[in-house]
Amino acid sequence: MMIRAKKSLGQNFLIDDNIIKVIVNCASIENKEVLEVGPGTGNLTNEIIKKKPKRLILIEKDENLLNILKEKFSYNIDFINNDILQVSENKLSNNKLTVFGNLPYNISTEILTKWIFNLKNEVWFDKLILLFQKEVADRIISKFNTSAYGRLSIISNWKLDIKKKLILCLNLLIQNQKLKVHF
Repeated sequence: MMIRAKKSLGQNFLIDDNIIKVIVNCASIENKEVLEVGPGTGNLTNEIIKKKPKRLILIEKDENLLNILKEKFSYNIDFINNDILQVSENKLSNNKLTVFGNLPYNISTEILTKWIFNLKNEVWFDKLILLFQKEVADRIISKFNTSAYGRLSIISNWKLDIKKKLILCLNLLIQNQKLKVHF
């Protein structure tokens, strides 16, 4: 069956196995609880499952894709058919989640800013591994007095200590009351 990405949902599907492995290897997830945002066709999901997380939560807005994922996987997965912007991330688990997201390009900055603004005393994740378009990633890591510097840079640096580590993923680590960001 041919699955086409829906432009209206900002979908983009990961298909390169080598890139998928690099992304999943950004975090140690064995026996941890994992959240995947926008799993799409399940290519990243499949690699996550190979790392044996204790629990996997998939949030997919596209009901057709969610039904395909339910048929494809029998692993210990909680399927949520909802818009990530409508989900209360603090209520997904009592444990900290490792989050993977091949984010829909049309709402990726909205998701990140929502998560930053919702950070309270109790952080709900241990790591965020998020994929952004290059232009968005450049804005996130941009420094003061550069052309890409703006609202997103300011908001990200407000709660996050950002360091460039990999071009492929954004990896947020909690350290010293501030979050460390690498990509």
